[in-house]
This record gives sequence, C-alpha cells and structure tokens, in this order.
Amino acid sequence: MERILNVCGVDQMTLTGIFRTFIDGLENYTLDSRGDIGAFVRESVLTNTSQPDLLEADLIRSVLHAVAKQSTERRNRMLAPNFFSSLVYCDPTIPHIEQLEELRSIIPPPPLDISTEKECFDLWMKVMRLDTYRKAVITGLVSSIGSLTESLVKSSSAPFMSYLRQLVAENKLDELNLVTRDILNVFQENLNSVRLMPYIFNFLDHLLSSGCLDSVFKSMSRSLLTLIRTEMTNGVVDIVGGFVLSPTQR
Repeated sequence: MERILNVCGVDQMTLTGIFRTFIDGLENYTLDSRGDIGAFVRESVLTNTSQPDLLEADLIRSVLHAVAKQSTERRNRMLAPNFFSSLVYCDPTIPHIEQLEELRSIIPPPPLDISTEKECFDLWMKVMRLDTYRKAVITGLVSSIGSLTESLVKSSSAPFMSYLRQLVAENKLDELNLVTRDILNVFQENLNSVRLMPYIFNFLDHLLSSGCLDSVFKSMSRSLLTLIRTEMTNGVVDIVGGFVLSPTQR
C-alpha cells in the first residue's frame, strides 16, 4: 500500500476512504465450510496498513479501537498487538492518539515478547484500565471468553475475572460500573447478530456465574434483562436461569 500511495499520490478524501475500507476489513468474519476465512482479510489488513499518520482524529481512533479489539479476539492475538505497538511507537509520532503516554507506559515497543495467550491477555488487561480503550478490549474479550475452546476461555477469563475482583476488593465500584456499562453497550450494539450473539451469551454465563459482579448486579440487572428479553435465542436459557436468581442464591 505504501508504494501505491508514494507513486500515485492520493488526496485526503481518498485516503480516508481507503482506511475506512481497511477498518471494515477488520470486521470481516465470513464463514464457509473451511471455517473463518474472514481471518485472511483481517490478517491482510494488519500487515498492509501504512501511513496512518496522515489520518484525521476520528479515523485514528477507529483504527486503534479496531486493532485493540483484534488483539483480544480468538485469532490475531500475536499479529494485532504488534501492529498496535507499531502505531503507538511510530516515528514520526502519529497525531491524535488518545492517552498515548499511558499506552507507552504499558505496551513495549515492537516486536513484543509475547509467546503465550496468557501473556497477551495479561497485557491487555492493563490497556483495558484506560477509558479510551476499555470497550474495544471488552468487545474482543467477549469472543474469547465466550468461545468453545477451553484453553482460550481459561487464558482470557482468568485475568479478566481477577481484574474485576480487584476492583471489588479495592472498592472501585465506579470503575466496575463503567465496565458493566461497556458490556451492556456491546450487547446492545450486537442485538440480532447471528455471529456474535452466541459468544455474548457464553461470555455472560461465565461472568454471572463467577460472582464477580455481585456488588453491582442490582444496578445492571434491569438493563441486562431487557436486552436478554429482546434477544430471545436458543442460547439464552442458561443465562436467564442464572440471571433471575439473586447473587446470594447463585
């Protein structure tokens, strides 16, 4: 892509259109008999995107959020973090990156020394503490914690549940409420999503049964029940079964 831009030259509107197409590519989850063939598109975007320093603030935000989400999803957990790090440490510095200094205090320069899923998720739990990136990280975690792969569920849910329990232990209920707000927003934005809804229900099942949200359960219960009633699917039964019980009854 960089060679094309250098040779042909593009105006700002064209460049914006190119990057919006790339961002759309990160949402390609096409499935066929071979499985998740959309992964090839997502990986291609991560390896061929260049010159983000020319983008405006809203697109920079969208790119970073999309890559943060990819970093905690089922695939691309090694490729996406390295790409995210390359954006954070780009020289010259990319303008408009929100909470840049905080990101640099958490994420090392590329290449990242990440060899296991646990190391990857431990890193992104720290990023999730930043308001700007919390929802994007949670969106990716939904498909990891909500997956059917036992090893992935364990490696992603353990640091997330530990983070939630730490918030409760430190009486940081305001921050915990922000996490639940973002979880509910992810649910709301993906109502009727054939692809993501099974992961959301599995994610909620793990979350509610863990007891991590008992202290804020009452404040989120009405909104959650409304969303569940709206999205009545086959996978909802177990969630409702755990949901209608009070925290002390579970």
